[in-house]
Amino acid sequence: MVVHIDVSYPFCPYMQSILRNSFKELGFSYKDNATYVATEGPRLETSAEIKAMANLGADIVGMTLVPEIVLARELAMHFVSVSIVTNLAAGISGDRLTSDEVIEMMHQKNEDIKKVVLKFVENLNENFNCNCKEVLEGAAI
Repeated sequence: MVVHIDVSYPFCPYMQSILRNSFKELGFSYKDNATYVATEGPRLETSAEIKAMANLGADIVGMTLVPEIVLARELAMHFVSVSIVTNLAAGISGDRLTSDEVIEMMHQKNEDIKKVVLKFVENLNENFNCNCKEVLEGAAI
């Protein structure tokens, strides 16, 4: 079966609320409802691409979430994401981008990520109040 699903709101709203509450309980800062643009990797984007994406409203640019989020939605899975900003992207910081800064930032955030995941799981319950199971309605071609 071929489906064309609506990904206007790609994440499970219930899981988003649990994640948001987990960040608040831990006192961690976060940006809610950010616009994520996925690029094809593995490669860093050019400064022209970053400028174009910013002009289109992107808050975060990365190489993950696509096709993962689309496949998860096609399976009517509950799905949410945490994005960690690891660098300021081409043309923004003025410095040459390397994988070293990405690895260093992930090491710095490692314990915080663990805390968020544990708090998120602790706050989940079995009664998901969302419409994730309905995403395939009207999507089949």
